[in-house]
Amino acid sequence: MKHSIPVALGIAGALFLAACEPNPNRTAPNAAAVALREVPAGIDLRSGRLSLRDFTRLLAYADESIQAQALEVAISEQAAIGARGEFEPIFYADLSRAGELSQTSAADFLSTGTGTDSSGTPFPFEEYGTNGRIGVEMKDTTGVTVDLYYEMGKIANSLQKAAALASPEHSSAVGVTVRAPLARNSGRAVNTSSVMVADIEKEIAAETVRLLKTQRAFEGIKTYLFVQRAQQRVHWRQETARLAAQLEQELEQQVALGLLEQSVLTQAASDVAERNAAVTLARQELEENVGALQIYFLGLDGANQHRRWMPSDSLTLLPGRYLSAANLPPLDTAYARRPESKINALRIEREEILRLVAENQTMAEANLVLDVKKTQLSAAYIPFRNVFTSDNPYQTWKIGFEFRKGLGGNITEQAEYQAALLREKQAELTMRAYRQRVASELNGIGAILDRARENLRYQDEIIAAQQRLLDTESANAESGNSSAIDVLRARLSLAYAREARADAIAQLNLSSYLASQIDGTLLTRMGID
Repeated sequence: MKHSIPVALGIAGALFLAACEPNPNRTAPNAAAVALREVPAGIDLRSGRLSLRDFTRLLAYADESIQAQALEVAISEQAAIGARGEFEPIFYADLSRAGELSQTSAADFLSTGTGTDSSGTPFPFEEYGTNGRIGVEMKDTTGVTVDLYYEMGKIANSLQKAAALASPEHSSAVGVTVRAPLARNSGRAVNTSSVMVADIEKEIAAETVRLLKTQRAFEGIKTYLFVQRAQQRVHWRQETARLAAQLEQELEQQVALGLLEQSVLTQAASDVAERNAAVTLARQELEENVGALQIYFLGLDGANQHRRWMPSDSLTLLPGRYLSAANLPPLDTAYARRPESKINALRIEREEILRLVAENQTMAEANLVLDVKKTQLSAAYIPFRNVFTSDNPYQTWKIGFEFRKGLGGNITEQAEYQAALLREKQAELTMRAYRQRVASELNGIGAILDRARENLRYQDEIIAAQQRLLDTESANAESGNSSAIDVLRARLSLAYAREARADAIAQLNLSSYLASQIDGTLLTRMGID
C-alpha cells in the first residue's frame, strides 16, 4: 500500500495544474459594454444649445434604450463564444479509495480456498484499493466524441496471500473510447448549429441597435422641429399682437376725431385680446415641446441632465434634394437598406437552421462505439511509458452498435419538427408582409412630400401677394391715397402669412426626415450609422 499516497497526490496535482492553466480562448469582459462611452467628438455641451445634427449624434450616445440594446450585442458576443466552447477539450480526473470486509460464503470458500479458523469458520474476505483515472474528452464538429484516458489501480486483498502472489497488485491501462453518431446528432451542420444560431443572434442584436437608433433619431428630430416651429409661432404671434395694438391706437384716434364709429374700435380691442391669447397659447406650446426635448438628455451625467437644452439651428428649408419625391429610391433599394429587412432575413436563416436540426432529431439514435485499451498488472508501480509499448501484449477492445427509436416514431421530436416548419413559414410570411409595408410607406411618403411642397408653394405665393399689397399701401400712404390703418392691416396679413409659411417649412422638413427613415438613409444622413 506504500504507493497509494503518491498516486493520489499525483492525480490531485495534475487536476490542480489543469485548473490553474491559463486558457488562451478566455476573453475578458468588453470594457465598452460596461463603461460609459465618451461624448462624440465635436459636440460642445457647455452652451446648452445644439444643432440638429449634433443633437441626433448625442441622442445616439445618450439614449438609454439604445445603450441597453448595445449591451445586448455584447451579450450575444459572449453567447457566440460560449457556443464554440461546446468543442473545447475537457480534462477530467477521478480518484477513489474503497475497502471491504465481508464474510465468506460456502461457494466462495470452495472456489478460493482461503482456509478456516480454529472453529472451522472460513476466513472473511478483506480488500482495500485505490483507483484513479485521468483523461481528456473531445468532441468533433461532426458529432464524434473521443475519450483518451489513463487508469491506475492499487489493490490489496486476502486472496493474494492465499494465492502466494504479490500484495498489493498494481494495474494500469491506457485507452480510447470513440462514439460516432450515424443518424441523430450526426453531421457538421447539426453539431455546429448552436454556433451558427449564436452568430445570427449577434447580427440580429446589431441590426436592432440600428433600428432603435433610427426610431429614436426620428422621434428626436420630430421634437426638435416642433420646438423650432413653436419658436416661430411665438415670434410671429408676438409680432401680430404688436401690430394689432398699433392698429387699435390708430383706430382710437380716428374714432376720437369722429371719422369712425365706436364699434370699429370695439372690434379692434377684441382682435388685440385674441392676438394676446394666441401668444399665450404659443408660449405654452413652446414650453411643452422644450420639456419634451429635455427627455432625450436624461442619459447624460447629472450636471447635463438638468440643463435647459435648446436648438441652435433656426427653422430653415432643407436642400431641395431631400424634398422631392423623385429622389426616393426604388422599392428593392429601400427595402435592402432597412434594418427591419435584415433582421427578418436573419430570422429566416435562423429558423432554417433550427428546422434542419429538428428534422435531424426525428431520426433514430444510432451510434458506433469503439473502446480499446492496453492493460498491465504488476507487483510494483507501472510507469505510463511501460504500458503503452509494443512489449506489452495485453489489451482489451470492444466494438458495438447502439440503437434507440421511439415505438411511436419519436412523437416529441416529430412535433418539434412540425413546429419548426411552421416557425420557418411564419418568418417568411412576416418578411413578405414587411416588404408590402415598405412599398406602401414609399408610395405614401411620396404623396406627403408632394402635398407639403405644394402647401409651401401656396404660402410663398400668398406672402408674395401680401408683400405687393403692403408695398402698394405704403406707397399710397406716402402719396396720401391710403391711411396708416391700411398699412397696418397689410402688415398684419403679411405676418399671418409668414407664420403659416413657417408651419409649412416645419411640416416639409419633417416629411423629408420621415422619407429618410422610410428609405433607410436616416442614420447615414445624420452621421450616426
